[in-house]
Amino acid sequence: MTETKIMLLGCNNVGKTSIVTRFVCNKFTKVYEPTLDEPEIISVTVDGDIYLLELLDVANCEELSAYREHNIHISDGFIVVYSITNSSSFYQVTHFIETIYRIFDKESSERIPMVLCGNKCDMECNRIVTTKEGRKLAEELNILFYEVSAKNNINIKEVVNDLLREVNKHKNDVNTTKLHCDTNKYKNKSLNNIIFYILFKRKSSITFKTNMSGRFKCEQFNKSTIYQANCILY
Repeated sequence: MTETKIMLLGCNNVGKTSIVTRFVCNKFTKVYEPTLDEPEIISVTVDGDIYLLELLDVANCEELSAYREHNIHISDGFIVVYSITNSSSFYQVTHFIETIYRIFDKESSERIPMVLCGNKCDMECNRIVTTKEGRKLAEELNILFYEVSAKNNINIKEVVNDLLREVNKHKNDVNTTKLHCDTNKYKNKSLNNIIFYILFKRKSSITFKTNMSGRFKCEQFNKSTIYQANCILY
C-alpha cells in the first residue's frame, strides 16, 4: 500500500470541501461547509495499485498560510480548483500554481503532479468560464484538466484516479533518474580505481594531480591504458 498525500487549493467557495466529501463519503450537502483543516484518509485502488490516500483541504486565509505552505511541501499531488461561475477564482489559479512551484523550488517547465479542476459544471446557466478557457490554461501549464460537479458526482472519481496515476508515474520517473545517476557515479568511481591500479601495476611514468573529490587530471596519459581500462570496466 502506497501512502499518498493530495492537497486541494483554490479560492474560497469554489467547492473544494464538497469535492473531498463527495469522493470520500459519496454525499453532497447544500448547506455551506467550512473548509476542512484535518485530512480525510481513504484506501483507493487504481489499476491494481492500492493507495492510502490523504486528501487535505486547508482554508485559504492568511492566518493559516504557514500551515498551508508546510502541507504543500509534503504533498505528492495537487487539485487546483476554480468555479466555472466565478471568473475571479479562475484568474487566481496561476497564483496557487506559482506558489506550489516556489515552495518546491522548481522551474515552471518541471512537472509536478497536478490537475486543474473546474467545479460546478452542473450550473451551466450560470457559467462564466468556458470549457475552452479552462482547457487552454491547463495546456499552457502542462497539467491535467477536468470539469466536475461535486453536486451531481460528475468526474470526481476520475480526477482523483488520474492524479494518482500521475503521482505514481512521477515517483517512478524520479526513482529511475536517481538510479541512473547512482549507476553513472559508481561507474566513474570504478573507472578511476581501475586506472589507478593499471598505472601503479605497470609503474607507468605519469604525472597527475588530485583534487578535493578524489578525481585526478593526467598531464601525460597513454591511450592504450585508457582503452584497456575501459575494456576491464565494461
